[in-house]
Amino acid sequence: MGLACDYVVGKEGVVLNPHYKTLGLSGSEYHTYTLPKRVSEAMSQKLLDECLPISVGMAKEIGMIDEVFSRENYYEELHQFALSTIDDDFLWDKQDYLEVNRAKIEALKERELQTMHPEFWDKESTFHKLRQEFVYKVCPRETPKRLKYKARRDHA
Repeated sequence: MGLACDYVVGKEGVVLNPHYKTLGLSGSEYHTYTLPKRVSEAMSQKLLDECLPISVGMAKEIGMIDEVFSRENYYEELHQFALSTIDDDFLWDKQDYLEVNRAKIEALKERELQTMHPEFWDKESTFHKLRQEFVYKVCPRETPKRLKYKARRDHA
């Protein structure tokens, strides 16, 4: 998911899985920086630990995405939104922000890479099996426990 983008939008009816754990990974794309920045450290940890899907409506509610557009008028609404964001000052402010936070961002990147290196290169890493199942669309034999619990909780 493109959380590192300046603006993140979604379409009604879309479901997001904002985690990598079920693929045997700890994160990616500055995930340890972008997700907490958008939703708070506590919510970030909850999303990453629970590994549950969320609707774009919920994602907007918690600050993960900026806007949700209707299915019927998605492209028109997206175009209007994009036009409304054109602002030269935004670009200057962003450059200033990146300069001020460069050391923090680099440190998080290095930590992510150190964590992910064995996930990719260790022959015993679960990532390889999970990646193959994902790529070849291997269906689980049963519903994962985390999803069963969520379904029971939602219908209680």
